[in-house]
Amino acid sequence: ENGLTIYAYDISARKQSELALDQGHHETLQLLNSSGDSVIALNRNWQIVYANEDVTCWYPEGFIGRNYWDVFPHPPDSVYRQTYEEVLNTGKPIRFEARSFRRGTWREYRVFPSLEGIVIYAADIGVLKDAQESLEHALQEKEDILNSITDSVLVIDRNWNFVYANDTALHAQSQGLVGRNYWEVYPDNQESIFVRHYQQDMDTRQP
Repeated sequence: ENGLTIYAYDISARKQSELALDQGHHETLQLLNSSGDSVIALNRNWQIVYANEDVTCWYPEGFIGRNYWDVFPHPPDSVYRQTYEEVLNTGKPIRFEARSFRRGTWREYRVFPSLEGIVIYAADIGVLKDAQESLEHALQEKEDILNSITDSVLVIDRNWNFVYANDTALHAQSQGLVGRNYWEVYPDNQESIFVRHYQQDMDTRQP
């Protein structure tokens, strides 16, 4: 006798799992887009399989599925190519810093292996690099001033080790001073006025 047979299965658990996965995927995308970092995922053929909004806003023409080196052309000996290939081949993460010519600022790159290929995280460190360069410039100016004067300038830590000596002081000591102990260089100065004043200044923190 002809008829219709209907089978019904409870797929509530599967649907809940799919919804949970979708929710987790959505939250992950939100996190990647709100981090402020650039995130790009590549497969082993160098195709771009994912890029977050920080990247796509700079490249509105779109590039998902395109070859990474076509979108970001770098010479074979560049730090980008060498690093990405090393991570892909060794499976070990690498961190490096480089200037982004398109953005005109310094960036920190962290490259990790993935199941498909590699994932690249890039963070803007321009402010940090500018501050570092300013500090180095100020320190260089200070050292230039100290080296231009004819007096000897020495800096000694609490353990009586030389941590700085200007050019005038270094010229007076052919064996160098920095890193050596004061008593090694001047073993006969235990009772000198300088030592008494130095110890007093160290104890009182007053010049």
